[in-house]
Amino acid sequence: MANEEQIAILRQGADAWNAWRREHPGLVPDIEGESFVYEDLSGANLSGMSFHHQVFSGATMVGTVFDSAYLGHADMSDSDVSKASFKGADLSCANLFGAQARETDFTSAILLEVSLKEANLEAAVFEGADLTRAYLVDAVLAKARFENVVGLVAEQLLQAASVEGASGLDPNLLEAI
Repeated sequence: MANEEQIAILRQGADAWNAWRREHPGLVPDIEGESFVYEDLSGANLSGMSFHHQVFSGATMVGTVFDSAYLGHADMSDSDVSKASFKGADLSCANLFGAQARETDFTSAILLEVSLKEANLEAAVFEGADLTRAYLVDAVLAKARFENVVGLVAEQLLQAASVEGASGLDPNLLEAI
């Protein structure tokens, strides 16, 4: 069960939350199960935490750090995670439908079966990410970086709204589109 005191600290804003995390470096906070619909969590350090089935729909999380977090089945639809960091995070089956994720870092993230439908992923970084069966219908991938990704197939790119200026894509994928 989620820790109500920790949830209250997070709701005080990123400065209070990040200060609290620095004061408790060995503690993994537990806010799993709490809904953060339309809330502002911008700049919060949420690294290493678990958010299984968590609801962040419509939330503003610009610059939020989710490094090494578990976000399996999380609902981040219509959220703004621009300039956020998901390095090494597991977003398996997460829903980022319609999300703003410009300049977001998904380096080494697991994006297995994630829905990125209609997401704006302009200049996002997917270096070393697993995009197996990721749903990219009408996603904007302009200027995104795809070095050393796995699981990405031409069919996914064909469904995207834009791949203009994307870099690091396998030349064989580009020939197929």
